[in-house]
Amino acid sequence: LRWRATPELGVGVGGTALPLFLAADYRKANYALPWVRTPVELYSLMPISSNDGIDATYRWHAWGAKQETQVTVGVATVQMTPQIRGESRDSYAITHNVTAGALTLRATAAATILKVGGAEELFDAFRSFGPAGDALADRYDITSNKVHVFSAGFSYDPGNWFLMGEVGRVNTRSLLGDQAASYLSAGYRFGTVT
Repeated sequence: LRWRATPELGVGVGGTALPLFLAADYRKANYALPWVRTPVELYSLMPISSNDGIDATYRWHAWGAKQETQVTVGVATVQMTPQIRGESRDSYAITHNVTAGALTLRATAAATILKVGGAEELFDAFRSFGPAGDALADRYDITSNKVHVFSAGFSYDPGNWFLMGEVGRVNTRSLLGDQAASYLSAGYRFGTVT
């Protein structure tokens, strides 16, 4: 459900796409993408792509550009692999977009507590080795960890051609790892073909 409180402020409740990356809002609508699929090197960094909760979006004009800030809070269920399922809770994200003519800039900072089951026995085995094992288990345990996501991107699309790029970093503070990825894409349009 979405309610437009004022022309500038919108509030939503329910399931929403997390605005972590440039194409996150419409990445499942393939006809809207310049590629066959979004760059998996970046878009697969974070297994959470949706959120059940609330979000608020505020739009305004400043410095000759359209500004939009979105805040999202909620929870989600995550299918990590066909056998492994996780949950995110206490999730929050803040995204800011700036649009000036053909240029769009986006930056996002997000955090969640990610709970992944299935590895308890492994980390219990580490803990049986005393303080050194406890330290290893505490550092790499995936049972419940705070995950931070940071991303920034741009798109310049004056019509016949486009240039876009993004960089992102996910810090899981666990066995799932800390990862960073980026891409740079360019294209030219020949009628209906890019």
